[in-house]
Amino acid sequence: MRRLEPVHCLNGHPIDRIVVRKRTAAGSDFAFCNECGEKTSLPQATSPYSYSRTGGGGGNNRRAADERSRFEQVIFRLKTY
Repeated sequence: MRRLEPVHCLNGHPIDRIVVRKRTAAGSDFAFCNECGEKTSLPQATSPYSYSRTGGGGGNNRRAADERSRFEQVIFRLKTY
């Protein structure tokens, strides 16, 4: 996936993110504002990104999630005590 920055028209109205994605995927470099109809230039997408911080091997993420769950269970028990 590519990261898209928020887009606003010259009057400050936000352009819907889905519209920006569709127009960018279609190869267009502009979109029209839904509020005022102003033609707005679309920025270029930045570098690709992934959802995980490590970039691969979900083993570390799973371990961190297990430890976090265990910690939350202990905190809950302490609060109820």
